[in-house]
Amino acid sequence: MKNWECAAAAFLGYLVMAWGWPWLARWMRRRRRALDMQILWPEMCRQAKTLDHAKAAFAFHAAADPAWTRDYSHDELVAFIDKLESA
Repeated sequence: MKNWECAAAAFLGYLVMAWGWPWLARWMRRRRRALDMQILWPEMCRQAKTLDHAKAAFAFHAAADPAWTRDYSHDELVAFIDKLESA
């Protein structure tokens, strides 16, 4: 990540916290989920011995990540992870 990207992300985080822009917070959570699917999920599939191990690791990550827990209920998250296939 470039320096200006870090600064922009910090500024957007400030706007969300200081001004309470809910649409910006939702956009940032969607972006973090997209990055998880583009970067984290393929890497988990590559490193895991089986698809079930990769799903378990992703579930552990998603359960601790507000980008997933704020917008998905427990049942929705479980259904989403169940549908994942190898990257």
